[in-house]
Amino acid sequence: MRKIFITCLASLFILSCAKDELPSDSVKSLTTKHLDGKNDNYEIKKQFALALHKAFVDYPELRKFIKDEALKKFDLDYDVLYNFVKDKPVGNTTFRNILLEYFEDEKDLLNIEELIPTLTIYVPKLPKNSFSAESWNVNSEVPFVAIRLLHTDKTPIISSTEKSYLLPGNAIPGFPVVLIKECERIVTSDLPSFGRIKTRHYTAGRFDFVFSDIIFDNINPVTWNNPYEDNVDELVNAWNVNGQEQNLGWQRDHVYYGINPTNPNGPFINNYQEQIVNFRIAGTGLEAYDNIVDPSSVDSEFNDPSLYWYIITDKGVPSAARFWRDGEFDFKVILDHGAKSGSNVLTKPFTVSPENLFDLEFDTQSVGPWPCYVLTDIIPKDYQPDVELATWRLEDFSNQWLLHIYEVDLEVENQETVTSNVKYNSNFEIEASAEVLAKIGMKYGSSVEENQSKSLIRKWMEQSNDLGEYLIHFGDNVIIQENNEDYIYREYNLGKCIITTRPVKVQ
Repeated sequence: MRKIFITCLASLFILSCAKDELPSDSVKSLTTKHLDGKNDNYEIKKQFALALHKAFVDYPELRKFIKDEALKKFDLDYDVLYNFVKDKPVGNTTFRNILLEYFEDEKDLLNIEELIPTLTIYVPKLPKNSFSAESWNVNSEVPFVAIRLLHTDKTPIISSTEKSYLLPGNAIPGFPVVLIKECERIVTSDLPSFGRIKTRHYTAGRFDFVFSDIIFDNINPVTWNNPYEDNVDELVNAWNVNGQEQNLGWQRDHVYYGINPTNPNGPFINNYQEQIVNFRIAGTGLEAYDNIVDPSSVDSEFNDPSLYWYIITDKGVPSAARFWRDGEFDFKVILDHGAKSGSNVLTKPFTVSPENLFDLEFDTQSVGPWPCYVLTDIIPKDYQPDVELATWRLEDFSNQWLLHIYEVDLEVENQETVTSNVKYNSNFEIEASAEVLAKIGMKYGSSVEENQSKSLIRKWMEQSNDLGEYLIHFGDNVIIQENNEDYIYREYNLGKCIITTRPVKVQ
C-alpha cells in the first residue's frame, strides 16, 4: 500500500485585484458549457456566490431554508436546485427576492438563471464531522460559498465580508462552506437528450427538467424492494449437486432451470435475477484513486487576481477535491446481454459515497486562517451496490454478457454503432408432457452454440472514467470455493474495478 504524503508549504501569494466582469458571450447549451472548460461561467457563478454569502450573513432564516432543502436530498444528494426552489417562501418573502437585494440590476440574476439552469447549492459532508447538512448550526454558522469548476481542481472560496481565497486541490475544508455547482443528475429541456428520457417531468423556472435516471428522483421516489438477502440455498445446492470442485455442470443451469447431473432437462424457473452484489475499485492507495479521477481535466493555469492563493501540495500528489466537491460518486453499468428482440443494451446507474468506497485518513493543516484536511491514506474497500441486471433466461438472451462500467462525471452523452458476434444456446424444445419450453441437457446439451452478428448502439459519457469491461458467461461458476460453509464467490476484474455478480432470489 502506498501512502499519500503531503507537505504544507506555508506560502501566500498576494495577487493584485481586478474588477469582475460578466462574460461577453453567452453560452447556448449545457453541453457546450460542460465541454468548454475554459469558460465554465466562472464569473457569473462568482457573482451568484457573492450574493448568496451576503444573504447568508443577513438572513439566518435563509441559512435554515438551504439546510432544510438540502436535507430533502431531491436527487439523493445534498443538492438544492436553485431554479426549482427560488420562488419558495423564506420568512415573509422568497429565496429569489432575498438574493435580488444583492444585485445592482435584476438582469444580472436573470442572466444567471438562463445561462445555468442546473445551478445547484450543494452542502458537503466534510471530514471528521466538521460540517454537513445534518450538523449545520444555522444560528451560529455562516458558511462561505465555494465554486466548483470543471477544468481545475482548485476551488474559489468566496466571502463578502473578508478576503476570498483559492483553495488548492489537496485541501479539504474543515470549516462551514456550501458549494455552487451544476447538477449532474438532471437534464433540462434545452438539451437534445431531454426528450429521450422517459422519467417524470418537473418545472424549474422557465425550464422543465427530468432526472437522468429514475433512481435519482427523490421528489416522487419509487419504492424499491431490495431483493438481496443472505439466501444462497439454490447456489449452495448447485455447488453441491455439481460435485463442488469437480464442476460437473453449470451452476446457473440448476438455479434457472433445475438442471443438474441427475436431472438433465428442465423449464425456466423465474425466481432469480442476476445482480452485481459487490464492487471494489482495483488497486491500492493512489492506484485506486487514479482509476476514478481523470487528471486530464485539471488546468493548473486557472487564475483570478481577486483571490488570495494558498498552496498546500507537492507536485505529483493527486487532488483530493473530488472527495468533497462532487458529493457521491456516480457509476453507470452498461450491459450488452444480446437480447433476441428489443434493445441489446441495458443501462443501470448506482451511486457510492466516498466513505463507502474508501477508508480515508486525514491530517489537519492550516490553510491561511482556516483549518483544512489533507489526505494521508486511501484504502479501497468493498461496497454492496445490489445493482439489478436481468433474469438470465437463455431463450431470450445470449449465453455471454458483456458488462462495462463507467464512473460518470458529466451527463454529456456520445454514442456509436458497433457490430458484435453474439452466441446463443440452441438446446430448447417443447416438452409434450408439460407443454412448456424446456432446456434439454446440461450446458449446451447435444447441440452447439448459435452465432449471430448483431449491431447495437453503445453509449458513453464525455469526460467519464472508463473502468473496463468483462465478458461473463452463463456457465461461469458463481461459487468457486467452500471453507466451513463460508462460500467464496467468483470475482471479475474489469481492469480498474472488481465486481461479483450472482443470481439473487427475487420471489
